[in-house]
Amino acid sequence: MSTPEMILDVAQDMLQKGGLQAFSYRDISSRIGIRAASIHYYYPTKADLAQAIVTRVRGQFSTALKDIDAATSDPRERLEKFCGIFLDTLGGADRLCPMCMLAMGQDEIPAAVRREVREFWKQGERWVAANIERVRGRGRFPPALGAAKVAQSWMATLEGAMVAARAFNERGRLVDAIAVLLAGLPPAAGGDGRPA
Repeated sequence: MSTPEMILDVAQDMLQKGGLQAFSYRDISSRIGIRAASIHYYYPTKADLAQAIVTRVRGQFSTALKDIDAATSDPRERLEKFCGIFLDTLGGADRLCPMCMLAMGQDEIPAAVRREVREFWKQGERWVAANIERVRGRGRFPPALGAAKVAQSWMATLEGAMVAARAFNERGRLVDAIAVLLAGLPPAAGGDGRPA
């Protein structure tokens, strides 16, 4: 692994556990075993480091969504796998989504990074909305709200449940929130070959 990647790994871990202001370059350097000046060489400022983390996370998120799309065409299964991304990110309830952490501290990050954070959320909302529309196409989803509003609620629920899970050190809070979201969807395509 390259030095810039090691720096990003450690910085992202620290961000997810405490926020951008909770660590310094000295903290990163002590974990990696390099001088803080070396970190400044790759990421001159903390804003540069935040931008690199955001770019990396957005790329990972895009890849995860493509992988889900490739794995199944069933919208319910896709939405279940989407929720799995948030479970994986939460781990043992000891860390939050890096975009959530940056959103909570958005006054500390440059406008360009704030825009990238918002675009991450919008990307998730668009993807969820597209799959909600496909579920609605089965005639089993209540049409009271548009798919875009439902998708916003999904993202807010997942991110908010992660915060609650972290606050209480209870992974089950996110698991339960996911169960509530999925309960509003029709089942996946059944074993009888007919759509659910």
